[in-house]
Amino acid sequence: MKDQPAMDVLNEFGAIREEYAQALSTTNDVEKLEAMKQNLMVKNEELLSNSVTKTYIDAKAKVDNIFKTVSDILLRAVNGDQLEEEGGCSTGGCGSCGCGCG
Repeated sequence: MKDQPAMDVLNEFGAIREEYAQALSTTNDVEKLEAMKQNLMVKNEELLSNSVTKTYIDAKAKVDNIFKTVSDILLRAVNGDQLEEEGGCSTGGCGSCGCGCG
């Protein structure tokens, strides 16, 4: 990405997200966590309002979905299972998903 403002906002968001994730596991200060969460939400809005980062986020979501689909197909091929959305049972076996098959 050659758009420096977009890169800056993306890097800032990543740093804030990482700091917030770490704080979730290390602090019980509700006010601090809420302030960090608000800061993260503001930075997320900046990401979505920047056309370059918005395009990047949308494209990444599509690529992630493609990888998930490929992974699901490979798992089904290896396990011989149907995907739940194709009418197969969940990985918990018949009756665990409420599909009525067992």
